[in-house]
Order: sequence, then C-alpha cells, then structure tokens
Amino acid sequence: MATIRVAAHGPSSSRNVRERLSRRARTARIAVAALVVSLVCRRRVNGIIGILVLVPGWSQVGTAAGILRGGVVPASRPGATHRASVAEAVAAPAPSLPVPPYGIDVLEGLLRPAEADVVVGIVRGLRSSFCTDPDSVDSHPSFELRVITGGEWHPEGGPLRSVLEKPFEELQGRVNCLRRSRNALEDVVVSQVLIRRYVAGERRSHPVHYDHHALITAVCSLTVPHSGSGLFVQLDALSSSREFVELGVAGNFLIHDWKLLHGVEVQGNEERFSLIAWLKPACDVRGSGTSWYDDLAAAGDADAQFRLGMRCEQGGNDTRAHEWFLQAASKAQHWPSMYRLGVLLRRQGDLPGATCWLRAAAQTGFAEAQVAFGDLLSGWGWGEVERTQRCEPHSEASRLYEAAAAQGSPAGQQRLARLRLQEGDAVAAERLLRAAAAQGSAVAQTDLAELLMSGGFEEEAISWFERADELRPSSTK
Repeated sequence: MATIRVAAHGPSSSRNVRERLSRRARTARIAVAALVVSLVCRRRVNGIIGILVLVPGWSQVGTAAGILRGGVVPASRPGATHRASVAEAVAAPAPSLPVPPYGIDVLEGLLRPAEADVVVGIVRGLRSSFCTDPDSVDSHPSFELRVITGGEWHPEGGPLRSVLEKPFEELQGRVNCLRRSRNALEDVVVSQVLIRRYVAGERRSHPVHYDHHALITAVCSLTVPHSGSGLFVQLDALSSSREFVELGVAGNFLIHDWKLLHGVEVQGNEERFSLIAWLKPACDVRGSGTSWYDDLAAAGDADAQFRLGMRCEQGGNDTRAHEWFLQAASKAQHWPSMYRLGVLLRRQGDLPGATCWLRAAAQTGFAEAQVAFGDLLSGWGWGEVERTQRCEPHSEASRLYEAAAAQGSPAGQQRLARLRLQEGDAVAAERLLRAAAAQGSAVAQTDLAELLMSGGFEEEAISWFERADELRPSSTK
C-alpha cells in the first residue's frame, strides 16, 4: 500500500489528517483487492486518490501537494489560508511497479510575472550561451543555461543576478521554513540553478526522470504556463499515469522532493522557459555529494539504491552500479532499476542477463524499456537503428515497438516507422516519423528527411536534415 504524504501543520490539522488517512487506508485495501483481481485478468487498474488538507498560517504559499489537471485550485490572495492536495496512485498495473510517496508544494510571490518577463527578455539575448551538450537523461542536446553551479553564480548567469538573487534567498528561506514544519533535521541551500528552453525546432520534451543530485527541487515557468502542457508527474511506469501540474501564473515555484518521478512535455507551439533550482545540505554542495541516499539505501530503500546505482554508473563504476541496481530490482521489483540493469548488462555483453531484466522492465509498461528490449530482440542497434537489420512483422519486437509508440515514445515511433517501411507502408511510416520528429528526435528527423527526399520533396527534406543537425549534441559535432 502506498504511503500518502500530506502537507499539514498544527495538531488540529494532524487529527483531521489521521481520520482521512484511515478512510483512505480502507479505500486502498479495496484497491489492492481489485489489483489482485486485475493481475489474474491481466488488466490494469488505475486509481488516484486525492486528499484536501487545510494548511493554516502560510502567507503567499499557493496550492500545495498535487495541483494536477482536473483538480486545479485557483491562486489565493496573499496572506490567505490555503488548501493542500495530494494525489497518488494506490493501484499499479503490476507488482513490479513501485508507487513512491511524494509531496509537492507551490510557492507564490517569489518572482512576480513582470520579473519573470524581465528574465525571459535577458535570456533571449543569451541564446548562444545555452549549452547543447548531451543531457544526462536522454543524451539529446540539453539547451540549458547555467546560472548557479556549486552554490556560486556562474559567469553565464551573471546578467540575471540583479533580478534573481533576492528571490533565490527568499526561496531558500521559505523552503527551509516548510521543511522545519515537517521536522526536517537539516537545512538546505541552493546548489545549482539552470534555465531550460523548449522552443519549436529544438527540445520539446524531457523524458520522465528523477532529479538525482537534489534533495529538493524548485521549478518555475518563466513563461505563461499552458493548461495540459509543460511539467507533469508520473505515478507509475505507464505514460497514461501522467498528470500535468497547473502552476497558475508565470513566476510560481513548484517544490518537490527527490522521490518525485516527473518530466516535461510541451504541447503545440508553446514556447517554454523553465527555471530550475536544486537544493541540498551545505556539506553536499561543498563536496558535490548526495549523502541523504546512503543510510536510506543501506536500510533497503529501493529509490535510494537506484540513485546510488545511477551515481556509480555515471562515475564509471559499473561493478558497484550493478550491485545497487540488482538489490533494488530483485528485492523491491523496482522498474527503473530493472531497466538500468538491463542496459548495463547489454553494454557489458551479457545478453542473457540483459534479456531477463529488460523483459521484466518492459512488462511493466515502461516505454523506454519496451524500445530497448525490442532492439535487443530485433538485432537493431543500441540508439541508432542498424539499417541492414530487419525486424519481422508480428514479432515480439514489433509488438514492443507498437506498445511504446502508442504511449507517444519518439523512439518507439521511429522504430515502428522503420518496420512500416519494411512492410511497404510509406504513409504510416511518414505519419509516425512526423510525430517523433515533432518531439525533437534527431534520428526520426533524419529518417523523415530521407523518406521525403526519396519521394521528391527535396526542399522539405533539406529543412529536416538541417533541424536534425542542429539537434545533435555539441560534443558529437
């Protein structure tokens, strides 16, 4: 049964919360019973429970913990009492899906919309300063501007200091005040700040992920947030469990902890600039550490074990990474660890081991694992698809690509387009490639350009070739 974290203050609120949690616990037991039935029937039960809790005494603290699509709470006036809502899945499609407890809060008044406009104006003039090195999540160009690194202002962020220095100080103070009210033992400080841009022709999404290097993350949309677009939280491995977060106005900050699974998906022609601040204890800032994971991982926390595995893998210690991923995957059936373990084993040439863990991760419905396992079965390359290989129609690999594509995965759409071309269905292939290319997949854009070129649409093909070249990480050019 999932644990529900509630933003609550004061004894009277706590008593009401306990009563509500008791009722929710009974509901959760019913959901678990339904889950057992669903597993027998091989069907998915998806339940989301929301709890509204009164939060007294918070000036300019906006709607808290779960301002999700379909449950938007209007912005409150400064000094008013606000409500907090927590939404969390209590049923998952398979027992291998962890449902991590999480809490999110929105802080208002740190950055006024007019100040956010000033920041955007400055940032537009710093376009050439945006880094396009491979992103740590998906290896696509990051398109980010470094503002603060290691607790110090970065030279590229210097022009923003006069506007953002005071809001960051207030952000740090209010986050610590909130943490103390929830019995946190140690204060946090701003460690790293960056601005990401999502504009047409560049990055349009940021795949679902955890913020590995932050105990607390603060996210602010500098541009006017669009409903049903932008930042989302994901409750399990399936993209259908995503819920967009409604931030209200430009300048509001979403605050979440290290356990929140989230991402970004910008819809339509929206242009989005996101300001992201990572906070952690001062001792970890000085040593670039993540000390809060150590004790939790040793105590068996699968999320913390996964984080340590990622830290080891990124640091080149595959042996230790394997140990952490294996602990989380085997004991807690932690699907992100299953996936990373499968990727690690394939890279090491252990195909039986990779098959075992990628299959397990794919069966949870995780689109990236479905693509990776499909590549393993089809013989297609890791990342770039080998053009000399064929994927048989109606094979397990083709079904995996279809499942990933149905979830909107650009990699799944691109693989399925290749399969449709093999079958001679150029119309379906073009439709899939356009969908993947619109999400910023350079591989799909190249494939689409070649398809258009072969059909005689040279001008559009050249345009897609150029866009694909712009989307390649700067370190690979």
